[in-house]
Amino acid sequence: MLNPQELKIVIAVAKRHFGVIRKKYPELKGYLVLSLPSGETEIDSSFDKILSEFPEMIIEPKSKTNAHPISTQLKEMTKEAHKYPDKVLLEQQKNLLKKQLKHFAFDPHYNEDAQVEIRFHELNYELVWKLQRDELIDRTLTPQSNASIRIVLGTLAHFKTT
Repeated sequence: MLNPQELKIVIAVAKRHFGVIRKKYPELKGYLVLSLPSGETEIDSSFDKILSEFPEMIIEPKSKTNAHPISTQLKEMTKEAHKYPDKVLLEQQKNLLKKQLKHFAFDPHYNEDAQVEIRFHELNYELVWKLQRDELIDRTLTPQSNASIRIVLGTLAHFKTT
């Protein structure tokens, strides 16, 4: 489990590692995501975004249990904004929900089994195949096949110890 402060530190370490890879491969056009088999989110996602896109990343039951319905309600209000006749009241209600979510943002713990992976803006198969064999990549978690474009730098737990 990672608390929010630990997650920030681990992400910073993973980004520095990605910077080393980008220097080695300047043609690399990509970005980092956090992923598990159940989903993914961009590495810089906020608590709110993680909660709505990738709730499996949050493992602290209290935060997840209490915050998820609020996040869902906020998402619905935003999606269905055209149905609310009083836009000022709608914004007030949304702001109240956002304040409630911020309260839970300091309590969560994150799954350190989540993997840090590269997603490509421009796919270059030759580069992917080079990356698969590179010592800077977790070759155990990265499929070693020309049929795969999945590149895993490591888990959050790995970056916690480096």
